[in-house]
Amino acid sequence: MKFKKRFTLQEITLSASKRILAVAVALALTISFIPRGAKEAFAAEVVAGLPAIKVTDGNNVGTLIGFAGEEWYVIGDGTKGVYLTAPANSLTLLVKGRPNPTLPADPNDPNADWSNYDDNWSNYGASTFRMNWMYLDAIQKPNDMSQFTSAAGGDGYWYSNNPGETPGWAQPNEYRGSTLQQRMEEIAGEYGNNTPREYALINGRTLTPTSDGSPSNYANYRMMGAAVPNQKLWPLSYYEWAIIGNENVRKYTTPYWFRAAFTQNRVPYAYFGYAPGSTAYGLQLGPGGFYNGYLFSMAARPALNLDMSKLLFTSEASANGKPAASLGDGLVPATPNTGAKLKFTMIDEDTAFLNLDVPDKTPRIAAPGGTVGVDYKDAITGANKYVSCVITDNDGNVLYYGKLNNTADGKANIPLPADMPIGSYKIKLFNEQVNGDNYTDFSSVPIEIPLTVALTPPEPQETPEPPELPEPPHLAFVAGYPDGTVRPEANITRAEVCQIIYRIILSAELKAANVPTENPFPDISEDAWYKTAVLTCYKLGLVVGYPDGEFKPNNPITRPEIAQIFGGEKAGGVIAILGAQDIPANMGIKFTDIDAIEADGGFWATKAIYHVAHVGWMFGRTPTEFDVREMTRAEFMTMMNRILWREPELPRPGEALPGDLLDGMKTWPDNANIDMWYYREVQEATNSHEYERKDTKSPTRAYFYEKWTQLLK
Repeated sequence: MKFKKRFTLQEITLSASKRILAVAVALALTISFIPRGAKEAFAAEVVAGLPAIKVTDGNNVGTLIGFAGEEWYVIGDGTKGVYLTAPANSLTLLVKGRPNPTLPADPNDPNADWSNYDDNWSNYGASTFRMNWMYLDAIQKPNDMSQFTSAAGGDGYWYSNNPGETPGWAQPNEYRGSTLQQRMEEIAGEYGNNTPREYALINGRTLTPTSDGSPSNYANYRMMGAAVPNQKLWPLSYYEWAIIGNENVRKYTTPYWFRAAFTQNRVPYAYFGYAPGSTAYGLQLGPGGFYNGYLFSMAARPALNLDMSKLLFTSEASANGKPAASLGDGLVPATPNTGAKLKFTMIDEDTAFLNLDVPDKTPRIAAPGGTVGVDYKDAITGANKYVSCVITDNDGNVLYYGKLNNTADGKANIPLPADMPIGSYKIKLFNEQVNGDNYTDFSSVPIEIPLTVALTPPEPQETPEPPELPEPPHLAFVAGYPDGTVRPEANITRAEVCQIIYRIILSAELKAANVPTENPFPDISEDAWYKTAVLTCYKLGLVVGYPDGEFKPNNPITRPEIAQIFGGEKAGGVIAILGAQDIPANMGIKFTDIDAIEADGGFWATKAIYHVAHVGWMFGRTPTEFDVREMTRAEFMTMMNRILWREPELPRPGEALPGDLLDGMKTWPDNANIDMWYYREVQEATNSHEYERKDTKSPTRAYFYEKWTQLLK
């Protein structure tokens, strides 16, 4: 059986002058980053699982989705709406259709423009998945199957003209083998040919009389005939039409067939939805049906179930989506979508189509307004293909999007917005293909790089050359425990912090000038290994005791206590010892938890916390919260390395030892995983060594990497 071909999907080729950008299910971005001013809005949101999408019901029109060149309403998500037994992480969609053809202003004008209309309605038929015209002989006979043909040569009838080819086909209102079912498969085949990657996202569905979940009182409104397996596209059942409920979604530019049918007095009937959307009818397929002698045509209106398991993020299918970001023009911030049509960016694992390799995936640290550079290779180039990124929070929500480059190998420079809040984030880099508004975008498997945004002192205009004079050796400042472990994830104690400060921070002159002469703490014994360190730090004003008169040396030290030691205002504080400038509180950084404590009666550590955050020595554990709980040993070692300019570059995660370290160094059974973020920090802190500066500068700190040259006893 042949049908008129539906419209041909046009290959998407966007000119270089057209800015393309589309990123997340429910956002419309507003750009703001240095050195440029504000940009237009962009809609984007990376989501874990399905995005927050509205399903059609009696009161709401479902979210509109651009997919495979068409607009589709969301009519089910597995928890509500149509097809509740759909696969997990999927959406059920119903094609919206297009407006009726528009006549020229004066159809009688010989020069009239008929480009939006054709006299034979073929464009109209294509745009609505219309089935061809029907003409039935005026003389019909009961139960005469020969009547169910098109005397006018059309193929638009609902039912198969060759029932013998469909086993079990008994009467002309069974769905399996019907013209309607064949039309659905033909449309699906066009998707397979024209948009094969989108076609691969469509889940097959087995249709049976009860697969729509209809209750027993719908027994006369169900599909008839045998099961039809693996249907990519399918028409609504009567029950599904009823569930949709919303007339704006149910209406269509022409009446359209359901897969539901019934038989009454041996006369077959089939249901269809009337174009205005408020009613459905059963149409007699025997004598008296089709208004004898008249042409009659209805549409095949498809629904489908879309696999969302590969969703990376969504974006508005408009200029407020990905077109809001231009190639190499920085990041666009995401803001919530306001109900506009959406499109999806799906992960495609075919590396011949999209691919990206980032050799260095180590965490980055940068200041607001700074730039993060990432070297990449092996990207796939071509029309509308880019190396792009999103920056997300730790929950996976998209905050920024940008198109960074369009070369196979190179550097992706990511300029951070000047007003980007201090905190921790994730950079997700990928090779993507950006398509038109009603087409799905695709990305390679994203590569994730941790990002910390922290305020740091201004850097000089010119990067200094690596020092040629030898620098003092780096002495170990953390010792392990008697059982041979270093316990990086354990909390560090008050006594241990004092001992490290005494050993590494305080000069010999400062120690000599502040020899303790008294011990005010009853819980510090005369033979305690930390006695001198604690009492010296106390004399300098770096630490204080508790109201009960004790020091509690074995208590875990909290993050505010650390901030007070390194950012306190008292004379002799470590900030003054290290020569750091005095910095006013806040400086644009906002920690909501600290501000809440301050507003609720004041907080002794507020200014110190903002002080150390500004100089980049301590960060919040989230972009907006400092976290007042205890500090781990690994966190403290990292902070000390940051303060003391100690950082080997290699080995990176996944690389082999020794890198910039040395064979024979002291190792720890609980710091044996090179891929842990703190591996090099712990090794640096626990091994005394001489070193030389490399000619590569740390992208996260204001100094050059080091390479160990000799281990020291």
